[in-house]
Amino acid sequence: MTYCEKYGFDEKRRTDFLHLLDLSADDRLLAGQLQDLVIKPNVDAIVEDFYTYMLQQPVFMHLIEKRRIDLNALKIAQKSYLLSTGVNFDGEEYFEGRLRIGIAHAWNHVPLSQYLGAYRILQQIIIDQIPQRVDTPDWHDRMRACLLKVLTLDMLLAVETYHEIQVHSLENTVSTLRNVEARLKMEVAVDQLTKLASRAHAMDVLTSEVLYAHAKNRPLSVIMADLDHFKDINDRYGHPIGDRILMGIAARIKTCVRDIDTVGRYGGEEILIILPHADPDMAQNIAERILNKVSATPFAIGDYRINMTISEGISTINSKDTVDSLIMRSDAALYRAKRTGRNRIVIEP
Repeated sequence: MTYCEKYGFDEKRRTDFLHLLDLSADDRLLAGQLQDLVIKPNVDAIVEDFYTYMLQQPVFMHLIEKRRIDLNALKIAQKSYLLSTGVNFDGEEYFEGRLRIGIAHAWNHVPLSQYLGAYRILQQIIIDQIPQRVDTPDWHDRMRACLLKVLTLDMLLAVETYHEIQVHSLENTVSTLRNVEARLKMEVAVDQLTKLASRAHAMDVLTSEVLYAHAKNRPLSVIMADLDHFKDINDRYGHPIGDRILMGIAARIKTCVRDIDTVGRYGGEEILIILPHADPDMAQNIAERILNKVSATPFAIGDYRINMTISEGISTINSKDTVDSLIMRSDAALYRAKRTGRNRIVIEP
């Protein structure tokens, strides 16, 4: 893709630009004279005068030093630019070249104000080289007007590239920030060890489900589950193995619930399971699947085969329940399951 295509400079837009600046066929002739009678004979002097001035500017010197720019290479590029100034200014190739120059300056972080200010100095240096002609008194003014129009065209094309690059940069920045935001939200929403919902996210879900259940008079059940004798596992085998068991149990539980359910790590080895549209019977069926799945086969970790069980407490929402009371009732049921022998389900009435 050419720069003209990228920045939308088709034939119509190029023509519109030229009309805006009043660049006409007469200016093509004047631009040729500008090259032959002004720029070509004086190009070295123009370049030297331009850089003599620019090297006195702190902003320019800072840019040269920071970017480690070769001044001689810069002068060669400037000379090439001058020798093409105004040559077939109405052609696609001219627009392409000027867009390329603007892009190079933008990507090298040349401030736009510095860029435009330098153009103003360059204009005056070239104007000072335009000779007076006794035989054609208005020739100097016509040549000056042509030069200003051509250099304004060059400046406008540079401004276009600066604007587009800044927009592109902002879009990339916004996209990056959105990705970071999404990642941070995911990190907050997901427990990093078990890959279950985090406590904060699970509580947000439960809050929404409680409001919905009350508003629509729909059932909602909660299971509070806790691994049996998990402290003994950590003490005997070490926390790394305990973590792996916790991860394995989380994976097993997720196979027992529905797509609409939320399984979250409530804290330590406690797991909160939110069951929308689930009455006590459905909640008990899901809890039994979990109970059987967890204890069905031992966890094979290295040379160890570790049997695990789980205790569960169930509560189903009533007309007076809040998020806190629903949690408290399922937690009370879990406590009774633990106290009465573990590896069992208790339903809070």
